Amino acid sequence: PVFTYLDVGCGPGSITIDFAQRFPRAFIVGVDPAESFIRAATSRAAELGVRNVLFLTGDGTFDVVSCHQVLSHLQPSRRPAALRNMHDLARKGGVGGGGGGGGGGGIVAAREAELEGLMSIHPETPLLSQWRALFYGVLRA
Repeated sequence: PVFTYLDVGCGPGSITIDFAQRFPRAFIVGVDPAESFIRAATSRAAELGVRNVLFLTGDGTFDVVSCHQVLSHLQPSRRPAALRNMHDLARKGGVGGGGGGGGGGGIVAAREAELEGLMSIHPETPLLSQWRALFYGVLRA
Protein backbone atom coordinates (compact mmCIF):
# COMPACT_ATOMS: atom_id res chain seq x y z
CA PRO A 1 0.00 0.00 0.00
CA VAL A 2 0.94 3.63 -0.50
CA PHE A 3 0.23 4.22 3.20
CA THR A 4 -1.62 2.72 6.12
CA TYR A 5 -4.32 4.62 8.00
CA LEU A 6 -6.03 3.92 11.31
CA ASP A 7 -9.40 5.45 12.19
CA VAL A 8 -9.90 5.20 15.96
CA GLY A 9 -13.53 5.11 17.07
CA CYS A 10 -14.74 4.41 13.53
CA GLY A 11 -18.31 3.66 14.56
CA PRO A 12 -20.30 2.15 11.67
CA GLY A 13 -17.45 2.99 9.27
CA SER A 14 -19.03 5.65 7.07
CA ILE A 15 -16.03 8.02 7.18
CA THR A 16 -13.56 5.11 7.11
CA ILE A 17 -15.17 3.55 4.03
CA ASP A 18 -15.32 6.92 2.28
CA PHE A 19 -11.60 7.41 2.95
CA ALA A 20 -10.84 3.91 1.60
CA GLN A 21 -12.80 4.69 -1.57
CA ARG A 22 -10.87 7.93 -2.06
CA PHE A 23 -7.48 6.23 -1.56
CA PRO A 24 -7.80 2.78 -3.16
CA ARG A 25 -4.05 2.07 -2.97
CA ALA A 26 -3.93 2.70 0.80
CA PHE A 27 -4.67 0.15 3.51
CA ILE A 28 -7.32 1.53 5.86
CA VAL A 29 -8.18 0.09 9.28
CA GLY A 30 -11.13 1.13 11.42
CA VAL A 31 -11.09 0.32 15.13
CA ASP A 32 -14.02 0.63 17.50
CA PRO A 33 -14.78 -1.00 20.86
CA ALA A 34 -18.38 -1.79 19.81
CA GLU A 35 -18.66 -5.17 18.08
CA SER A 36 -22.00 -4.10 16.56
CA PHE A 37 -20.30 -1.16 14.81
CA ILE A 38 -17.51 -3.42 13.53
CA ARG A 39 -20.06 -5.89 12.11
CA ALA A 40 -22.06 -3.06 10.48
CA ALA A 41 -18.93 -1.46 9.00
CA THR A 42 -17.62 -4.77 7.65
CA SER A 43 -21.00 -5.52 6.08
CA ARG A 44 -21.27 -2.06 4.51
CA ALA A 45 -17.75 -2.24 3.03
CA ALA A 46 -18.59 -5.63 1.50
CA GLU A 47 -21.86 -4.27 0.05
CA LEU A 48 -19.93 -1.44 -1.60
CA GLY A 49 -17.10 -3.70 -2.79
CA VAL A 50 -14.48 -1.76 -0.83
CA ARG A 51 -11.56 -4.16 -0.35
CA ASN A 52 -8.78 -1.98 1.07
CA VAL A 53 -10.43 -1.54 4.46
CA LEU A 54 -10.44 -3.73 7.55
CA PHE A 55 -12.49 -3.25 10.70
CA LEU A 56 -11.16 -4.52 14.05
CA THR A 57 -11.50 -4.23 17.76
CA GLY A 58 -7.69 -4.60 18.00
CA ASP A 59 -4.75 -2.40 17.00
CA GLY A 60 -1.49 -2.34 15.02
CA THR A 61 1.18 0.05 13.80
CA PHE A 62 0.08 2.78 11.39
CA ASP A 63 1.44 5.73 9.44
CA VAL A 64 -1.65 7.78 10.28
CA VAL A 65 -3.80 7.41 13.40
CA SER A 66 -7.01 9.43 13.24
CA CYS A 67 -10.14 10.04 15.27
CA HIS A 68 -13.15 12.22 14.53
CA GLN A 69 -15.37 13.41 17.36
CA VAL A 70 -14.15 10.64 19.69
CA LEU A 71 -12.23 12.53 22.38
CA SER A 72 -15.23 14.72 23.13
CA HIS A 73 -17.04 11.59 24.35
CA LEU A 74 -14.37 11.02 27.01
CA GLN A 75 -14.09 12.68 30.36
CA PRO A 76 -11.57 15.55 30.01
CA SER A 77 -9.18 13.82 32.42
CA ARG A 78 -9.03 10.75 30.09
CA ARG A 79 -8.28 12.63 26.86
CA PRO A 80 -4.48 12.92 27.34
CA ALA A 81 -4.21 9.15 27.85
CA ALA A 82 -6.30 8.54 24.73
CA LEU A 83 -3.97 10.76 22.69
CA ARG A 84 -0.94 8.96 24.16
CA ASN A 85 -2.47 5.64 23.12
CA MET A 86 -3.02 6.98 19.61
CA HIS A 87 0.59 8.18 19.57
CA ASP A 88 1.75 4.71 20.59
CA LEU A 89 -0.10 3.25 17.58
CA ALA A 90 1.60 5.67 15.17
CA ARG A 91 4.59 4.19 13.38
CA LYS A 92 7.97 5.56 14.39
CA GLY A 93 9.58 7.07 11.31
CA GLY A 94 6.30 6.91 9.38
CA VAL A 95 5.09 9.34 6.74
CA GLY A 96 5.39 12.25 9.16
CA GLY A 97 9.09 11.80 9.79
CA GLY A 98 10.61 10.85 6.47
CA GLY A 99 11.34 7.32 7.66
CA GLY A 100 15.03 7.89 8.33
CA GLY A 101 14.86 7.33 12.07
CA GLY A 102 15.78 10.94 12.80
CA GLY A 103 12.85 12.19 14.86
CA GLY A 104 9.36 12.43 13.53
CA GLY A 105 7.12 9.45 13.07
CA GLY A 106 3.57 8.66 12.17
CA ILE A 107 0.84 11.25 12.16
CA VAL A 108 -1.78 11.55 14.91
CA ALA A 109 -4.83 13.52 13.78
CA ALA A 110 -7.71 14.31 16.12
CA ARG A 111 -10.60 16.31 14.71
CA GLU A 112 -12.72 17.45 17.61
CA ALA A 113 -15.18 20.17 18.53
CA GLU A 114 -15.22 21.59 22.03
CA LEU A 115 -18.77 20.81 23.05
CA GLU A 116 -19.15 23.67 25.48
CA GLY A 117 -18.48 26.12 22.66
CA LEU A 118 -21.06 24.72 20.27
CA MET A 119 -23.79 27.15 21.18
CA SER A 120 -24.57 30.32 23.01
CA ILE A 121 -28.04 30.97 24.41
CA HIS A 122 -29.26 34.48 25.11
CA PRO A 123 -31.22 35.27 27.07
CA GLU A 124 -30.58 32.27 29.29
CA THR A 125 -33.79 30.84 30.74
CA PRO A 126 -34.23 27.88 33.11
CA LEU A 127 -35.89 25.81 30.36
CA LEU A 128 -33.13 26.55 27.83
CA SER A 129 -30.47 25.78 30.45
CA GLN A 130 -32.14 22.43 31.10
CA TRP A 131 -32.34 21.72 27.36
CA ARG A 132 -28.64 22.58 26.87
CA ALA A 133 -27.62 20.27 29.74
CA LEU A 134 -29.66 17.46 28.16
CA PHE A 135 -28.18 18.19 24.70
CA TYR A 136 -24.59 18.02 25.98
CA GLY A 137 -25.42 14.90 27.98
CA VAL A 138 -26.68 13.14 24.85
CA LEU A 139 -23.57 14.17 22.90
CA ARG A 140 -21.33 12.72 25.60
CA ALA A 141 -23.30 9.46 25.96
